Amino acid sequence: MKCRSCEVLSCVDCSKEYWGDEYKQHTKCISEEEKYSGKGFQAKANKGEVKQDKWLSQVERAITKAHDKPHLKSLLQKMLDYPNIPRKKAKFQNFLSNSLRIRDTKLVEQVWDILMSEAPPPAVPLNPTTAQSIESKIELKTETSKRKTSTSEDTETVKKKKKDKVQDVNGKALTNGETEDTAEKFNWEATITKILSKNGNSEIPIKKLRKKFLKKYRAWEQGSTTKSEEKLLKKLDKKIKKIPEIELLDSEKVKLVTVAT
Repeated sequence: MKCRSCEVLSCVDCSKEYWGDEYKQHTKCISEEEKYSGKGFQAKANKGEVKQDKWLSQVERAITKAHDKPHLKSLLQKMLDYPNIPRKKAKFQNFLSNSLRIRDTKLVEQVWDILMSEAPPPAVPLNPTTAQSIESKIELKTETSKRKTSTSEDTETVKKKKKDKVQDVNGKALTNGETEDTAEKFNWEATITKILSKNGNSEIPIKKLRKKFLKKYRAWEQGSTTKSEEKLLKKLDKKIKKIPEIELLDSEKVKLVTVAT
């Protein structure tokens, strides 16, 4: 049943009005989810619909181009009445044959050719030189990244090793569990007797001996001071008393009795 003098139709789903034959272009509508959802709803893009929309746009451009070919234009316009037009040539030919009863293979080829003439240009392939340049840049970035990672790992390893070590009084590294006595390499007795031997059998003030000893010890430490001067001097005084070749004349002077060979 058809209304007489019907000028406008409205869609029961989207409630839009279509004048005259505009309704023929309304081949799809909103989904129930979109219809009953609140404001701000955004439907997820359907890849198949996106491709079909592009294909329909291509058909419309072909219709415009076929303005001087009525038979082609008419056929293309009829195609728009179908919501799902095949995009592959073999299926497209079957579609024209089965749905539109087009048996003329020449006409089918003409329709396909005009459609293909409105296809978007293909992506420009990279020439070998450009592709090689991009590949080289990617390889360079990868190599740089590997080097940075390697350097970072080496730094972390060094830091970890440093944490696993304890500095002894002489500035030498002691591994965990190693005692000061086992790692100590500074020869106290040899250093003291060497300083005194430079004066032969002459006596030397203890203050002067202390000063020269501290200078030798700090030089051996190479700047990694780990023990105070007070502690070093106390240990020096103890060593002086224990070395048999050293004679303590009084509280202020010492001398080397027998020069060690």
